Amino acid sequence: LGDDVLFFDPLLLRDMDKAVARIRKAVAEGQRIAVYGDYDCDGITATVLVYHYLETVGGDVIYYIPQRESEGYGLNTAAIGLMHQHGVELVITVDNGVTAIDEVSYAASLGIDVVVTDHHQPRDVLPAACAVVDPHRADCPSPFKHLAGVGVAFKLLCALEGDDGQLLIEEYGDFVALGTLADVVSISGENRALARKGVAMLCHTQRPGLQALLEVAGLGDKALSSESVVYGLVPRINATGRLDSVDAAVELLLCEDAERSLELARQIDALNTRRKAIETEIYQELVARIEADPLLRYQRLLVLAGEGWHPGVVGIAAARLTERYGRPCLLLAIEGDEARGSARSVEGFPIVEAIS
Repeated sequence: LGDDVLFFDPLLLRDMDKAVARIRKAVAEGQRIAVYGDYDCDGITATVLVYHYLETVGGDVIYYIPQRESEGYGLNTAAIGLMHQHGVELVITVDNGVTAIDEVSYAASLGIDVVVTDHHQPRDVLPAACAVVDPHRADCPSPFKHLAGVGVAFKLLCALEGDDGQLLIEEYGDFVALGTLADVVSISGENRALARKGVAMLCHTQRPGLQALLEVAGLGDKALSSESVVYGLVPRINATGRLDSVDAAVELLLCEDAERSLELARQIDALNTRRKAIETEIYQELVARIEADPLLRYQRLLVLAGEGWHPGVVGIAAARLTERYGRPCLLLAIEGDEARGSARSVEGFPIVEAIS
């Protein structure tokens, strides 16, 4: 794809016109808007993207990202109640929300409208939101289905701005590429164009937060590739969500002060070092257990549980075990009378469908 790539019209995404109308009304009337994100790199960059844009155009905007350990993924009623207390009249979800049927109904009961933007597979019934923008909707005519959550958020901004993508990619391409590459979506079509442009922008970024992150990752004076972004920047941002310090990542990406940016980047780098140590300890324990037990070693599906494992990192350990043993893996972190799990699978075996 050349530099003159044409992006598809964002209004081809079903409900995008409804989303634009509701958000413009909120901005024009000074209604408080909350951007409700997710704690992984895709969700964090999508949150930053929409928050920054709405603040720039004069919106009364806040953001909310749930804590992985205490709240879990997606909209929850306690968070909706808290946003209601803070005067929020419109919630915009990014990288989540398409399955939040009960939560959207609860928000409506409090007088809060919800605009959903997501890229995950919906259920048969959609939430009764003002708009549900998701390329995987069965009735969505958009020509490209593989956008990350940040890619759908970018399309929302393009629709709000009346832009074909050429203008806003110059402003937000670095964030979009970061989230797109992090989410391991298909790097084809528009994703390839977004990643290519964004990686080139990262090489010359003027954002103090990204400059500081590149510096602590040892990439400050190096030519960047998609690989160096995926292995150098993404794990550091993800570490904040895994160890429940996600606000540090949002502050870093929005930060305009070089000194504060470097301080935050060093904190995040230390979190990533801690995350790696925890992950390695769990992984080594699991490999020893599997190698010592032939019944485990030759199972077609690895299911293991343990007490004291950090639930924020078991997903990475599951991914490493799947890669090592070539079979699906489900790990359960036990705490008291509750176990929370994370699973990874191999091509051709849809693990979510199997669990369902």
